[in-house]
Amino acid sequence: MKNIKIYLFATTILGFVSHATAEVSCVSTVSFKWSLAPAPDSKESPAINEEHWTTITTKGATEGEAKKVLQPLIERNRYEAGAFCRQLHENLSGCMAARYVSMGGAYSNLGFTARKSMDDAIKVDCEKLQGKCHGVFTTNVECIDSTPKEEPASDAAAEGAEKDKKGGKDGKDGKDEKKK
Repeated sequence: MKNIKIYLFATTILGFVSHATAEVSCVSTVSFKWSLAPAPDSKESPAINEEHWTTITTKGATEGEAKKVLQPLIERNRYEAGAFCRQLHENLSGCMAARYVSMGGAYSNLGFTARKSMDDAIKVDCEKLQGKCHGVFTTNVECIDSTPKEEPASDAAAEGAEKDKKGGKDGKDGKDEKKK
């Protein structure tokens, strides 16, 4: 899972570098919804939680080009968010395996009693996260045109430029006139 996130990060960065002169930026957010498993004796359904997965931004010379680059990234992230949700919330062994992987080599350095305590804590933690995934959602793609626009000089700016050409703020050439 870590390699996939590194790959996505690298492809996103490469997207930024390859479109360094881009003028349109498009963004979309990917999230998933899940709920805890209902208690056996409870009649009410548990609350649905929404978790942010990622925000994807791409740039392109045109809006169409930026969206064309963004669309495959959205689809890939939708798939990964759904797989992550199912692994964490619908698969007890998958949740536990992910926890052990995230610990790295630290687990092997623990003593027997510390390992036993860690195993129990991981199992309890993952059991509390078990539930049902309700789907992956994305926001509408929003694009912003960041092309610098040349605006005509305003009247005040034009007047300031004329005064500077004459030499001073007051329109004089900067030489003091002698009072008589």
